[in-house]
Parts: sequence; C-alpha cells; structure tokens
Amino acid sequence: MDDPTPDTRQQDMLFEVRTDSRRRRLIGLLGEYERTDRAFLDALSARLAEHDAEVNVPAEEIAVELHHCHLPKLDEAGLVRYEPSTKMIEFTGRSEDGDGSARNLDVSLGND
Repeated sequence: MDDPTPDTRQQDMLFEVRTDSRRRRLIGLLGEYERTDRAFLDALSARLAEHDAEVNVPAEEIAVELHHCHLPKLDEAGLVRYEPSTKMIEFTGRSEDGDGSARNLDVSLGND
C-alpha cells in the first residue's frame, strides 16, 4: 500500500482535530478574530468557560486542557500558531495558502 500523500495526511489531520467538541468551539472563537490578531490562553479559556457554563468547568481547568492537548494539535495541523512560553495563540485558518477564516477550514474539509 502506498504512503498517503501530504494532502491526504493534512486532510486526515484536519478531520481529526475537528472530532473534539472543545476544539471545534475554540476554532469558532478564534475565527472571530482577524487573521493577524492574537489571543491569550487565559482569555480564550474564560470565553470557553462562559460558553460551557452549563457544564461548570472552571476556566483554569480548560486552560490546562487547551495548553497540553488541544492547542498543540491545532498548531500541528496548521490551524493556529501557539507559543507555550507566552501562552499566545494566533489563528492561521487552515494553511499558509488559506484566507484564515473558519469557512475556509470548512471548505477544506468538504463541508461547503
């Protein structure tokens, strides 16, 4: 069997990162920012905690989960640039050639 092409691997990674509901909400939140805007982990965690108020998960717990699990996956997939030392996140969209919008991500996944 042939190895998957880079495009296939990228699409597989994009599907994988979208399987988690918290990552989907995070992508949606980041999609509200301009492409050049940056956000910080504490602010995004607080916004996700507000969004998930019925679940009653503290923002600090969400921040730990984002820092150790979700943001590294999104960074690896090329959807964000995450700098763990400063806890700064920049939404990049999908790839270097993307326009930085959540719609662009959906189109790349065939959700058009």
